[in-house]
Amino acid sequence: MEFEFSPKVKEMQARVSAFMDQHIVPNEQRFYEEIEANRRNGDAWVPTRIIEDLKAKARAAGLWNLWRPKDHGGELTNLEYAPLCEIMGRITWAPEDHHLRPLITYSSPSRRMLHWMLVASEDATSGSVMRKAERISPASSGSS
Repeated sequence: MEFEFSPKVKEMQARVSAFMDQHIVPNEQRFYEEIEANRRNGDAWVPTRIIEDLKAKARAAGLWNLWRPKDHGGELTNLEYAPLCEIMGRITWAPEDHHLRPLITYSSPSRRMLHWMLVASEDATSGSVMRKAERISPASSGSS
């Protein structure tokens, strides 16, 4: 059995590493400063400017939505994607949409359509739930 990464994966590892070194790591402090400013302004869930800027750069570099399965328009298999996750996972806030994989992989077409309609209308349930959850303290929710 062959355990060496393919030339494609090695090339992607180099590209992802370079992007992380050039754009993500240098902006780590800025990200946390923007989150803190959002908290001071009353809403930590407002998208940060740095993430929006980095999304555009990742798209331009062909490094956006790498997680998408091949049968949903992606270009990588899980085996090819996994070594890239190791690199991207070094910084927990790096802009990658891995949270959508279960939606695409396991939900029905109608559920996916509902999700995209909510996102498009800027009324995504997850944001509302997160805002509510942030305001509920353990004491008021009955948990310890």
